[in-house]
Amino acid sequence: MIRVAIACSLLLACDLFPEDLLDDGGMGDGGGIVLSETCVGSVPMVAAGTNAILDLSGFADDVSAVAGCTGETTPGADGFFGVAMAASEKWHFHVRNMSASGLDPAIYVLDSACDARRCGPTDGIDRCAGNRDEHLTFVAPRAGTYYVGLDSKNVGGGAYELLIVRPTCGDGELEHSETCDDENTESGDGCDAQCRVELSAAARGEEEPNDDFTGANVVPASGLDIDGQLSSECDVDLFVVDVPASGAVNVDVLAVGAVVCGDSAPELDLRLWNADATTVRAVGTVEAGNECPVLRTTGLTPGEHLVSIATTETRPTSYVLRVAFP
Repeated sequence: MIRVAIACSLLLACDLFPEDLLDDGGMGDGGGIVLSETCVGSVPMVAAGTNAILDLSGFADDVSAVAGCTGETTPGADGFFGVAMAASEKWHFHVRNMSASGLDPAIYVLDSACDARRCGPTDGIDRCAGNRDEHLTFVAPRAGTYYVGLDSKNVGGGAYELLIVRPTCGDGELEHSETCDDENTESGDGCDAQCRVELSAAARGEEEPNDDFTGANVVPASGLDIDGQLSSECDVDLFVVDVPASGAVNVDVLAVGAVVCGDSAPELDLRLWNADATTVRAVGTVEAGNECPVLRTTGLTPGEHLVSIATTETRPTSYVLRVAFP
């Protein structure tokens, strides 16, 4: 069963980001964005670093069949702008509802053909119910123009705040979708070449925000017991595991203190994904003697994979994640 907490993709969660990333540079404090009614024809182009308040109350619903990337159709009013991206370039889009109508924002990226049928699980986000932020990290598969759609799960339109960031790993500035930035792109120093926190025996506590496949915490090749916490049902914790030549990895969810979970254990969802969190490789199951899920996986292609853990609990849930390479 796919839990509600990760029914869509694992690109991003909701409000799980450092608030000072919004305080520094702000949202909605400068520069207007002119939106297009559709993403066909002449569409305004927007640069990185833009932040503005956008009003879609006068717009129509032109694109709604984007369940392939947002999980559900989006019958709300939508508007579009274009972004020129280089191949493998990372962009981050953060949207916040500013309307009293309680719109449920969604955001997605369409290719140069503006074809919603091609919208895949790494291309959009609408994970959180109600008036909560959504933030999407998109990595361009090729150079070209991409069209970003600002939309809603609810009928009608309203005002949104939008922040657009093109994070640069190694510049020493912590930006959206980065878990760390130590002014270099070298791995092995606690912050790897992709600005992801590297966990260790001396630093085994998960580092938030790690709900984005581009900013997941990195597990050492020796394996580790990781101390983690899920803040709510809208949280997902992601960990990078580098599967060795044996193709095997074991993952156990344990209770605080690294003991087996008892009958009162919360409902948890444990999964193993490919490196960009688009394909599930294995799903954790509960075994006798431990009421939390475990994974015993073999035959994997060596290289990076992602482990995700999520919950349906609305209260904070602490856990220990034991990763081993047999």
